[in-house]
Amino acid sequence: MPINIFISSRMEGVEKEKRKLAKEAIKEMGDAFKPILFEDEPPDSKHTRDWWRDKIKNENTKFMILILNDTLSAAVFDEFRTAVENGVKTFVFLIDGSYVSDEKLKIVNYPVIPQDELDWFYRTVKSKKCKYKKIKGDDEFKEDIKRAISQYLAVSPEVPQELRTYILSKDEPELKRILEVYVKPKGYEKAYSILDKRSFLVITGDANIGKTSMAQHLANCIRTKHNLARIIKIEGGRKDIGLFKNLKNSAIIFDDAFGRSAFSDLGDYSNNIDDIEKLIENNNNFVIITTRKQILDEVKKRPTRFTEYLSHIEDRIIEFSQEGSYSDDALRKIFKKHVSYYRETGKISDKEETIAQENREKIINNLRFPHNIDILVKEELKKVTEGLKELDEAIEAAKHIKTIAKNWFLNLEFNKKYFIFTVALFPGFDEKTFDMVYEKLIELLQRRHRGLITEDLNAIRRYTSAYITETGRIDFRHPNYREGVIEGISKECKKDLVEIIPALGKLAIDPDTDFDVKWRVAYILGKIGKIKPEKALPLLKELAKDEPFAIRRRVAIALGMIAEAKPDETLLILTGLAKDDDGGVRMIVAYALGKIGKIKSEKTLPLLKELAKDNFPLVRWSVADALGEIGEIKPEEVLPLLKELAKDENPRVREAAETSLWKIKV
Repeated sequence: MPINIFISSRMEGVEKEKRKLAKEAIKEMGDAFKPILFEDEPPDSKHTRDWWRDKIKNENTKFMILILNDTLSAAVFDEFRTAVENGVKTFVFLIDGSYVSDEKLKIVNYPVIPQDELDWFYRTVKSKKCKYKKIKGDDEFKEDIKRAISQYLAVSPEVPQELRTYILSKDEPELKRILEVYVKPKGYEKAYSILDKRSFLVITGDANIGKTSMAQHLANCIRTKHNLARIIKIEGGRKDIGLFKNLKNSAIIFDDAFGRSAFSDLGDYSNNIDDIEKLIENNNNFVIITTRKQILDEVKKRPTRFTEYLSHIEDRIIEFSQEGSYSDDALRKIFKKHVSYYRETGKISDKEETIAQENREKIINNLRFPHNIDILVKEELKKVTEGLKELDEAIEAAKHIKTIAKNWFLNLEFNKKYFIFTVALFPGFDEKTFDMVYEKLIELLQRRHRGLITEDLNAIRRYTSAYITETGRIDFRHPNYREGVIEGISKECKKDLVEIIPALGKLAIDPDTDFDVKWRVAYILGKIGKIKPEKALPLLKELAKDEPFAIRRRVAIALGMIAEAKPDETLLILTGLAKDDDGGVRMIVAYALGKIGKIKSEKTLPLLKELAKDNFPLVRWSVADALGEIGEIKPEEVLPLLKELAKDENPRVREAAETSLWKIKV
């Protein structure tokens, strides 16, 4: 059922015209909303005494739009009072604001409204219970209605403060663009059917084929069909699953749920897959997960709850391939929609449109995915008209955006380069948190780079807006941009990574440091540890004592990355974590011990033997996998333990043990 929005006002003069505009605004919001007006009701219902009370008290009536000029009738007063008493959110729009502010509305019709009730009316209209606003132009009035309703639905009390910045409003520019230009690929209808009927969907495939765009388009369709209150899109960082527990009537997108460019990069939910699926139980929620195919394949090999849960959700995974997703006709339609959209929004000129149209076939023969076409039309055609590139070069650039991003980063001016350096290491943070990290890193890098300073965030975001988001959380506009920059950092800035370790240390031990920042620090230390393990390990040792357990899990993963470079020092920290209260930490410890065991089996095997008795099946599973790594080098030392695990009560543990036995040819 749609959400009812009751429109209340006098039905004469200018108010009558505003009622029509309010009705139009609600109609433009889609089928999820229904305007309720006296003049639209069947004749019989109008003869019912106080008919409006039943309409306002209806459980589907969530909002009232009250339009006032210079008069107030008893009927309008009664409608307003009924709405307030029944918890219907009311937005008041004033044609002439002075009559309410000066409390001089003329009372018309009978019965007369008593003064004490009239006083209540003015107090309530001016209070926080209602939002009132003066009507300016007709178009602005309609937009104000849409905005008021959309914002209220999005920020209702059930949505925690930490999630509100992730709400994808209907006015979000990127969502509006997708809805304008989207063309459904092969397999879209199957994906929609799974989501519609089973409320849970995993979209996988290669980079740049449009997984995120599909997720947003699907979420918007589901929002309309099921009258959902909001879309929440989580990207650029892992959020505590507990924050979602009270959400209702929501479409929730976990974008790049297992990592953006590699497994367990920023934002890994592989050990929360069952918790995520529970979000759809009895709450009218719908969940969409996106992940790159190569990352999903890596997750399937890991001893995580996702792997254990895989058989339960396997029929809700949809994979899109690089070939065959779009026919030539579909690509022509995509091309036409992108050119029209950017021309109508003033992003491309007549000249750029002409070049595009004249070379349509050449473009779609070379660019086979919407993202590449979008890059060409939005960014590269202008360079052709300015004489900076030939069309063939522009098409090639649209194909290889990662390389372009890398070269862009390497050629940036000094201060701007180190702003991007910081974004690459700490993507997806709000401005306040990012600014704190940015200042600490630049302060240390000034030792190596004289004259290096922090830039004004607003100015630098505008300057780098082709690659970096200009508003909201500071992040790259596409994961491939970040990957290109990371390649540039690896090529030119390895010493800078080592230089910032003390700043990372301060962030790691500061009790006021945000959880997401600490989580990210642990990840970076694992990467830097490959270059300078002796500097990263002391900080990881400190973080290994941290709460909550998610930080310790991230530390265990980082130690696994460093293990082979400094096995003895890493083993000391892992020994402590092997006794951790969290089974997920112990599971990852077993995985890391497998890496060290190749060169220090005499020290790791006693620990693995203890972990093989763990009550948590995933820990034993991880042990069986780790023993397979060691057994390829020293089979005689692991065979007895593997044969015991092959008899384990848990089928997944037995399967892992048998696989390891096969690897060492037993």
